[in-house]
Amino acid sequence: MKETEAYKLTTINKALILKEIIEGNSINHYFHNFSAEQMKDLRNFLEKEIQYVSHLQDEQPLDLERIKSRYPNVSQYYRTQDCNEPIESCLDESCYKSNPVCFGVKMSAQIEILQEILRPYLRKDEIS
Repeated sequence: MKETEAYKLTTINKALILKEIIEGNSINHYFHNFSAEQMKDLRNFLEKEIQYVSHLQDEQPLDLERIKSRYPNVSQYYRTQDCNEPIESCLDESCYKSNPVCFGVKMSAQIEILQEILRPYLRKDEIS
């Protein structure tokens, strides 16, 4: 197994998280157990899920750019964190190793937004 694969979420983790979202539950309790890299993996997974279900259900499917446009502004986030890293590391997400707590907070905020976007697509009554 590659070193980076050790930091990825398992398929089981992802399925459990989707189940929580489908049931209308918060997934925030998972966050304190995940590394910064796993938070990024979760964010990327949810982005792909949104694109997939939007493609199946929407006349004009959501693309990644439209999804990311709903995220908090990175420059504003950076300024509020009093971070010693250069802003480029926040913009390109290379700071996850040097400042994992800040990075985790950023991922948490983005994941919250993704849950809001995803929930209407995953209503239980429409899945059955």
